[in-house]
Amino acid sequence: MIRSVFALALVFAAAPAVAADDARSALARRYLEVSGALKPDRVDGPLLDMAVVFAKGPPKARFTQAEEAALRTAVTEAYARVQAESDAALVARYAETFTEEELRALLALFDGPLGAGILEKHRALAGSGDDGLTIAARASAQGQAAFCATRPKHSACGDQKQ
Repeated sequence: MIRSVFALALVFAAAPAVAADDARSALARRYLEVSGALKPDRVDGPLLDMAVVFAKGPPKARFTQAEEAALRTAVTEAYARVQAESDAALVARYAETFTEEELRALLALFDGPLGAGILEKHRALAGSGDDGLTIAARASAQGQAAFCATRPKHSACGDQKQ
């Protein structure tokens, strides 16, 4: 009986903390949505294409059109799950790091006209540089060129017919 009462007391004592955590998580999610840090629900584009290429395995692997479509569907579904997990982890880190008061202050700024203007300028500046895919593509091309400069007959170095 004493254990039951003690257990109930612990549950009721923890309830406000859980509610506070839920409130912080909701505020963190809203801030990350407003700031654009959470990824869109739509899964497509170059990152998905790259994930499909990696999923295909070695270059010698061959796929029928139906198999390729099935693989793309499987990768799209997995990509959406992984993105949701990543977003949830980011929300949790923000909720653990910032107090409710700090999250409310961030939202007050960035959900208003001043913050919206700041975010718009930030996105324009961030978009004016190379994204990760562009950097990877440039590095890949430059690395392959440097490799092939010393090994011109390698199979990765262009047309082997002479």
